[in-house]
Formats: sequence, C-alpha cells, structure tokens
Amino acid sequence: MGLLMEALLYYDHAAFAVSNLEQFRAVLGWFIERGLWEDLLRLFRDGSLSVYEYGFLSPAVRKDGTYLILNFQDEKQAEANSFPDRFLSHQALKPVIPGVRKQRQLRHAIAEQVIEAKAEDFGPAVEEARRDHEDPDRNSLIIQALVDDLFRLRGLGTPPVIRAAVAPSVEGHTISWGIDFGEIERIAGSRLRFHPGSPITAGSVANRLLRSASLIQSDLFLASPMSRLVGDKLYEASSRIGRPQEIIQNLKAEVQFPDVRTMVNEDRLSLERYLELRRRAKRFRHWLQGEAERDRDALIAYHHEVARASGFARSGKRALQLFGLVGTGVLGSGLIADPLVGSGVGTGVVLTQHLAERMAKEWRPVVFGRWLEARIRELDGSPGG
Repeated sequence: MGLLMEALLYYDHAAFAVSNLEQFRAVLGWFIERGLWEDLLRLFRDGSLSVYEYGFLSPAVRKDGTYLILNFQDEKQAEANSFPDRFLSHQALKPVIPGVRKQRQLRHAIAEQVIEAKAEDFGPAVEEARRDHEDPDRNSLIIQALVDDLFRLRGLGTPPVIRAAVAPSVEGHTISWGIDFGEIERIAGSRLRFHPGSPITAGSVANRLLRSASLIQSDLFLASPMSRLVGDKLYEASSRIGRPQEIIQNLKAEVQFPDVRTMVNEDRLSLERYLELRRRAKRFRHWLQGEAERDRDALIAYHHEVARASGFARSGKRALQLFGLVGTGVLGSGLIADPLVGSGVGTGVVLTQHLAERMAKEWRPVVFGRWLEARIRELDGSPGG
C-alpha cells in the first residue's frame, strides 16, 4: 500500500494492477480497517484511482521436466466488462464490505475506473518470456535481482554473483543457475513458494507490465526487484531505436523528502498528513507529467519545495531513483504493480520490437524504482559512470 500511496504523490491518476481477488480484497481491506471508506470511494470517483485487472493467469507448468508458461483464461474472464460480476459480487468480499449499501457504493464508484486486460492481447508477453528463458544473461539478472533483495532484507551481507548457463538438451534446454534454489527458498521463507518455474514467471510478469504500459501509454511505478527486470527490458527495447545512452535518462539522487512508502506501510503517516502532502505536490505532478525535458536539478528542487511546504523538511532524506525515456509523460497516469501480492502485434512479433515501435512514436515511459547501473554499462559497452 505504501507503493500505491507514494505513486499518487507523483501522478494525478494511478491504476493498481490486480491479478486475483485476494490482492483486490487486501487493498479494499487496508482502507476499511483504518476507517477510510469514504476516502477510498472519493479516490475512485474523482479518477485518482483505478483498477487494472489481468483477467487471466500465466502459470509456469512443468511438462517432461521442462517448465512452460501459458496464458489461461476461462469463459467468464474472457467476457468484456465482467469484472463487477467476478470481483464485486464475489462471496469473499462480503466479510470485507458488509452490507448491501456499501457494496452498491463501491460498484457505482468503480464503474468507470476498471481496465480489463484479456489473454488475447498478451501472447507476446509470454512468448518473449519463453525466449528470455533461453538467455543466460536474462536468467542471471532475474535471480540476481531476487537474491540481492533477499540478502538486503535478511541482513546477510554481500550477495553471491549469479552466473546462469543454458545448454541444449533433448527436452529443449537445461539451465544451470549457479545457486542452490533450496537455499533461496530457505532464506525467503515458505510464503514466497520459490521453485524452478519462478524465473520464467517473473520474466512473464515483467513483460506483461510493459505490454500493459505500452497499450495505455503510461509510466510504471514499481517495487524492487520487479523494477530491475522491467528496466532491463525497457533498455533492451530502446536500443532498437537508437543509442540507448542518448535516450535513457537515469537519475539517482538524495532528496529531502519523507519516505512515504515506509511510513504508510508502518502506519506512521495519517491520511490527513498524506493528503496535505499530495495537495502540495499538485504543481510537482503537473510538471513531471507535462515537462518535455525532465531536468534532474528541477526534479530534486521540487521534492525539497514540497517537503518544506508540507512541514516535512526535517523528516530525513531518502534515495530517489528513476529511469526512462527523455520526453513527456503521457496522459498523466501511472501503472502500479502490487509487490505483494489488440494493437496489431501478432505472435510472430516479439514484445521487444513492439515496445521499440511504440517508443519510436509516441510513448515515452518513465519507470520509478531501483536500476542496476552496472547492467546499463554492460549493455551499453561503456567502461563506467
């Protein structure tokens, strides 16, 4: 929830990605448990908040010792405008939203604020995930991103360097990951449910998010480690339309600004204080979404100005990291990936080419989140800095 609330500081409108009923229920429950029901309805009604729902599943399936990834969608999920029936009328929501009156209020408030993504538009995402699964560098990046975060969260010091290797086999190909998956599962805990099919699933999710953002022409506001996977794919796509170092803008800075994400997650920021911060950031949002050139110094200055005006000047410093194409934000919207929980592209065209074509025309995405600078240097061929 901290990720979502932080995103609403940077964007007038944010669509949070939902893959299942449990995720949706968790978001609603967060507001309801804190007595913020009317505030939730207001966010939907004024267009600040919407739902981007993936009406299909993309599980990794094991067959003959090899993991495959496919999009699965039942008849109800395939129906247009079926979200209200599949989600809002579901029995599982009744304990969270008791009473017919509140259920009707939510249905009316959210009526125009749902984007339903169907499996037929996301064939390129899983097709490219299959291709990426045969790329040792991509596999290394996916596991490295996860391992880095696990070691940081568990306080385990310097993580090992992951070097995956891919070799042809009778079944297709065999991957040597360079790390014991059992050890990853032990460190992560049972809730993560990590297994050999997890890397191809992670690649598919990253591709799916970029496919979504390109279709609705939005930026992305992501948590780590997903932001690293999405950034890597975005960088690869940009290299098809020019010299990446000329069009990718990478910003790392320390700004005098509250760590909204952490404060919300730890219940240390009241809604009143948050709304004041968001109100003060309105001019900042308009600049971010409409400025042709997102100047680094101006971006830092806006953070400091908003913090002072909102009374957060002494809240401490936080690291700001974002990267993206130099250019204007489109439609003032952001696509949010929940960390917890056609366009003429046929199956013969890989996702990367589709992204490159979109970026060459009108889409200039910015991705908030951690970015691996060494990976940029590696792909770019530059020695450093």
